[in-house]
Amino acid sequence: MIATRNWDEATVLRMRWWTLTVLCLSFVIIAINVMTLTVAVPELIVVFGATTSQIQWVVAIYSIAFAAFVITAGAISDRFGRKRILLTGLILFGVISGVGAFAQTAQQLTIARAGLGLAAAMIMPGTLSILVAVFPVEERGKAIGIWNSVASIGFVAGPLVGGALL
Repeated sequence: MIATRNWDEATVLRMRWWTLTVLCLSFVIIAINVMTLTVAVPELIVVFGATTSQIQWVVAIYSIAFAAFVITAGAISDRFGRKRILLTGLILFGVISGVGAFAQTAQQLTIARAGLGLAAAMIMPGTLSILVAVFPVEERGKAIGIWNSVASIGFVAGPLVGGALL
């Protein structure tokens, strides 16, 4: 069990479900972001006058940046604090999302999507490692199942959110 702010173990156990809620919301934004773009591709072609190659980069760069940095981000989280890196990732994700929303070219959007992939790589390992640290062994499977289910809902909700925003 982790005890932060000198909280006793009983307090940490009581707060573990709230912690799971925050971790699930943190992870679901990654899932929604991945899937929202799939609906927006036809609109991006029209708005930016983007070529097939440019659209491929806009779509792929998020996953490339995420995959390239996720293991390193996990190690950085272990070294400098999971909560600190998770919060940094969430802040960066929000800021870069705002920047990406005002992109004027496909290249600007590609750069923003790369930044989102890096920020997502900071968020994802922290959510699972904090979850494992907060939940006792007997409840850990249930917590991971909930965490994973919420992310799956995000993958399904992404196209719906993208369609509503467009």
